[in-house]
Amino acid sequence: MTTVYVIGYPKSGTTWLARLLGDVLDSPVGSTHLPGNATAIATEGQGRQGGHYVRQGHPLPVTRKPKNHLELAYQLGDGRIVLMLRDPRDICVSGAYHWGRPLKPYIHCAGRGE
Repeated sequence: MTTVYVIGYPKSGTTWLARLLGDVLDSPVGSTHLPGNATAIATEGQGRQGGHYVRQGHPLPVTRKPKNHLELAYQLGDGRIVLMLRDPRDICVSGAYHWGRPLKPYIHCAGRGE
């Protein structure tokens, strides 16, 4: 079974895209971390028989320089990566609304990875 990782910034549409891919591939959907599957909003279709497992999550800021450009691919094994890109302005408006924060302070916090 091949794992498909859907990654992107919070509030960029990763949950939506993971669920769509799960439907199209007739495959189960969960979070990027096994223990978190039960609580991930994208978790569904655990009984589907497709040949993939779609995992959804957000990359964390890296505090060190990667050893090489294949480091992430090595850590994910044979998985495939779908990177969800969305206009950062849309992400900030969506995130500020979702977390109930004023837009300008939210932009500064998001820029620092907080």
